[in-house]
Amino acid sequence: MANAVSPQTPTDLGTELGARAAKINERLEALEVKVDLWDSVEREPHRALLAELKEDQAAVADMLRDLRSAAGEEWRALSDRTRRAFDRLESEVHTAWADVEAEMADDADTFRAASARQLDTWRGHVDRMRLQAKLAEMEARDAFTDLERAFEAARPELDQARDAADDALTTIRTKSREMVGHLRAAARDASRKMA
Repeated sequence: MANAVSPQTPTDLGTELGARAAKINERLEALEVKVDLWDSVEREPHRALLAELKEDQAAVADMLRDLRSAAGEEWRALSDRTRRAFDRLESEVHTAWADVEAEMADDADTFRAASARQLDTWRGHVDRMRLQAKLAEMEARDAFTDLERAFEAARPELDQARDAADDALTTIRTKSREMVGHLRAAARDASRKMA
């Protein structure tokens, strides 16, 4: 799980995320060994889940590589997305581990204990996802508000350009293109923030 206060420098964040990537890899390898040693037909769905988690792990590793070469605003945006991807992957690995432990329990007491851990792990995963959904909603709302402001700022100019029928057509088009360009840039920025 992410620290409450994450490092703000690219080097510190890269170090933090690199350490988290190593722990995820270690946990996935241990889970893979556990599933491979399991002599049961129930292991096949877990192998499929492991394959998905490894794909997610590769995608997160790619994000980390991209983050290390990013700078400025691109780095800030990518660092937030990368942190969220790490949080999501760590949570999914923890739930997969808890699921396997519950499935592999060979007596009632072991099953009860593993099942309780599984429930707690899933509760934490759902809580993290709920928080991420709320944060994404707030970010989307902020991005949309920025787009609305850009539209409201451009609208008088566009209205004025449209109403200036006596002006030369090229002047009107130039002014209109400029305002639409600002509006398009604001819309793209809002879309990136919502992604």
